[in-house]
Amino acid sequence: MENKEFFIKAIDHYEPYSPAKREVLKIMVEDSVDNISSIGGKKIAALTHRSAAAISSVIVRLQGEGVIKNLENFGTRCKSYKINLSKLEHITNYYVKNRKVEK
Repeated sequence: MENKEFFIKAIDHYEPYSPAKREVLKIMVEDSVDNISSIGGKKIAALTHRSAAAISSVIVRLQGEGVIKNLENFGTRCKSYKINLSKLEHITNYYVKNRKVEK
């Protein structure tokens, strides 16, 4: 994934998402390699100081919106998530558009 810093900045300013959704998605983008994040919910919970149940709920919502997709890792306990680049592009377009309005 190119330009992670820009994606993270755009996510941080994406007002339609709750602070929890923005935090989780930013962590997943930071962790990702080739649009795949393998960070676990417990680690995200520790980084965000939120409960594992709250993080699980956010991940389910992000999956439902098509922002991330759960990849089946048979034989392992680790989950991986594919980040939908078209959804990230939508978020960055929102950021660029609103940044121009603010100027």
